[in-house]
Amino acid sequence: MEASVVQWHWVKDNFPHADQFNSIHERLLEVWKVIGRERPGTMYFTSLSGCVEDYMTVNYLRDVAIQAGCETAHVHVEDIGWNAQRGAFTDKDEKPILNCFKLYPWEWMQRDQFGPYLLESRCRWLEPPWKAILSNKAILPVLWELFPKNPYLLEASFEPLPHGDYVRKPIFGREGANLQVFKQGKLFLQTDGPYEGPAVYQEVWPLPCFDRKYYACIGSWIVNGWACGIGIREDESLITGNLSRFVPHIF
Repeated sequence: MEASVVQWHWVKDNFPHADQFNSIHERLLEVWKVIGRERPGTMYFTSLSGCVEDYMTVNYLRDVAIQAGCETAHVHVEDIGWNAQRGAFTDKDEKPILNCFKLYPWEWMQRDQFGPYLLESRCRWLEPPWKAILSNKAILPVLWELFPKNPYLLEASFEPLPHGDYVRKPIFGREGANLQVFKQGKLFLQTDGPYEGPAVYQEVWPLPCFDRKYYACIGSWIVNGWACGIGIREDESLITGNLSRFVPHIF
């Protein structure tokens, strides 16, 4: 929401003659029209109950899908059941879920009670299963091994880097949680969080610092293969976290 509609309204309200690299909403509307044609029937939108941010996000996407002409419904992840006789995931009314956009990690789904039925189900998921590869940081050492010294990659390994300046990242971590920054082999900075398990070690690349205290990180948005927007997060810490400020931009 911040990257698409919020920062766009901000620039129009405050800098009406400026521009912004932002066609996220338009690209989402465009692709939902395609999805609606290719996947007839109800498109379910789901996220964990009690998480307001996730609920707002999936319902924004649902609103765009409705504008695109899709038939939609919302269901909490916890309310999705499994009907063994029909071989289908179902909502609370036992209606089959054949199309579903989920704001819920694949690695969590695979470990859940009904995870073993994912391959039996006829449901088509957005985002698709192959996205689990991109959300797993274990791909980073593999990419570095395939393309060593590539200028678009940071050195990464499954072991601490020999030069001593690196970041330890849980392979399933998110939003800056459970990170450890090492300088010359000594722990320099770390964050708490719920992510445990295996980790990767990646070269430190300091973010640019503005006004001597704000570290900014640009996130790029790609929708249906199109680069269509950016979102800037900034923090007084080197680590960009869940509560780091979202900063709109103008040209």
